[in-house]
Amino acid sequence: DTSSLKNPSYKYPNTGDFTVRMIVKDHFGCIDTIDSTVRVNITPVSSFTITDGYDGKQGKIKLNNLSSGAQNYTWDFGNGKTSDEQDPVTAYTEDGTYTIRLVSLNQFDCTDTTFYEYKLFFRGLFVPNAFAPGNTNLGTRLFRPIGVNLKKYHVTVFDIWGHLMWQSEKLDEKGVPLEGWDGTSDGREMPQGNYIWKIEATFVDDSAWTGTDIGVGIPSRTMGAVVLIR
Repeated sequence: DTSSLKNPSYKYPNTGDFTVRMIVKDHFGCIDTIDSTVRVNITPVSSFTITDGYDGKQGKIKLNNLSSGAQNYTWDFGNGKTSDEQDPVTAYTEDGTYTIRLVSLNQFDCTDTTFYEYKLFFRGLFVPNAFAPGNTNLGTRLFRPIGVNLKKYHVTVFDIWGHLMWQSEKLDEKGVPLEGWDGTSDGREMPQGNYIWKIEATFVDDSAWTGTDIGVGIPSRTMGAVVLIR
């Protein structure tokens, strides 16, 4: 391949040493020639995949490095955190779209960079199985489901004979349930025992809540029992 440009650019298809010859001519027809050797080194190829929900936790991911021809790596997770590990693990704490960047470097100081947009949307709804209105621990005094990013939400509680004890639909601006049941009905304290809850809910992405996970091998359910402790 040749070029008549003053400052040409050229891409070599293979690695190796190549002799580049430049010939110049002035307006008198006089010429001069110079040869120079160009060494083309191999370039690494950056590549990776993501294991989402690592260790069973939302927002926690493992980066699986699939790069070739590299010795060193620099990760930027898009949340202000970085790493030079080969297969790092990181965690995000807020909803958002994060640009993850991997720069791979080889022994010739040649680099390759690849990017991935990681979109995170926290969703969840946990239902407690017991509460004690008279307990000194404020966190256990109410039967209050804990969730986030809920769009619609309706919880009802019944006694074992099917009488409605309490219900709520209130959510704050982050889709978090606002109210909890204090174990009373019409101003009267209900006796200690088992009560039945039922919840219908959807998240802000219009996906339906499929129920609370109560154990391996047991399917999720949108209703269950809660124990009122006196």
